[in-house]
Amino acid sequence: NAKFCMECGYHLDGDSNQVTTEDNGVVPNSPTSKTNVLERIKSLTESKKKFLIPAIASVTIVVIGSTLYLNYNNDLNKAKHYFEENDKTSLLSLKQTISREDLELFETFLSEEGERILSAFNNNEIQSDEARTQIKKIGEFSTKNASKNVLLEKFEELNDSKEAFNSGLEYKKAEDALQAYDSFKSVISTDTDYEQAQEHIKELKPKIVEAFIEKANKEHESEKYSESLKTINTAIKLDSENAELQELKTKYEEAKAEADKKAEEEAKRKAEEAEAAKQLTSGKVIETTNAETPFVDAKFSSKVE
Repeated sequence: NAKFCMECGYHLDGDSNQVTTEDNGVVPNSPTSKTNVLERIKSLTESKKKFLIPAIASVTIVVIGSTLYLNYNNDLNKAKHYFEENDKTSLLSLKQTISREDLELFETFLSEEGERILSAFNNNEIQSDEARTQIKKIGEFSTKNASKNVLLEKFEELNDSKEAFNSGLEYKKAEDALQAYDSFKSVISTDTDYEQAQEHIKELKPKIVEAFIEKANKEHESEKYSESLKTINTAIKLDSENAELQELKTKYEEAKAEADKKAEEEAKRKAEEAEAAKQLTSGKVIETTNAETPFVDAKFSSKVE
C-alpha cells in the first residue's frame, strides 16, 4: 500500500502521518509529511479550478455566440426577421435565393402565426382591427394564395360570429327576443362565446316562442300562409313539446292548403280563358254545346239551321 509524493517522489506510509526515508528514518515536520502534502494538493486543485472556470465560461460563450450567429444568419430566420420587421422588400430579395425547404418552413411558420392570431382573437385577447391587420400582413408575406384566403375567411367568419354575439346581448337588453334569438343562433360552434349564446337562447325561450306566435298570427291574418307556416315551424324547432305550436301548425297547414287549391283553380280558369281567346277571329264559326262558355270581349251573331 505504498504511496509517493506527487511533487518530490518521497515514499508515503499509508498508516502514518510521518514521512520515512529510504533507511526508515523519520523526518519530523517535513514538508512531505502526509498533512502538508494533502494541503499542497488541495491548494493545487484550487489553483486549477481558478484557471478552469474562466476557461470553460469563455468556451461556452463562444459556442453560444457562434450558434446564435449561425441561426440568425440562416435563410429561414432571416425570413422570420423580415416578417417581424414588416420588411417586404428584403424578403422578396431573399426569396430569389432561399431554398425550397426553407421557403416551405417559412410558409408553415406563417400558417402557425395565423392560427395563433385567430386563437388570440377568439379568446378576446386582441381586438378585431388588430387581428385583421395581422392576418392581412401574413397574406402579404405568403406566396400561397389558397392558404391565406382560407385564413382570411376563417377570421371573417369568426368576426361575424363575435359581432352576432354582441348584437344578441344588445337585443336582449332591449327585450327584443326575436332579434336576440336571430343573433345568438348565428354564433358558430368554434367561437368561445358559443356556449354562452346557447345559454341566452335557453333563458329567452319562453319569450322567443311567444314572439314567434305573435308574428305567425299576423302573417296568417295577412293571408301570408307560407310565411306563417315557416315562422311556426321555426318556433317548433325551439320548443317541440309545445302543444299550442302544434295546433297552430295544423291550422296554418289547412289554411295554406285551401289557399293553394283556390290559387290552382284560378290559374286553371285563366288558362282556359286565354286558350278560348286565341280562337276568336272574325267570321269564325265556333261550335259548342256549352252556352255558358265565356268568351271575353267577343260579339256573336246566331245562326239557326
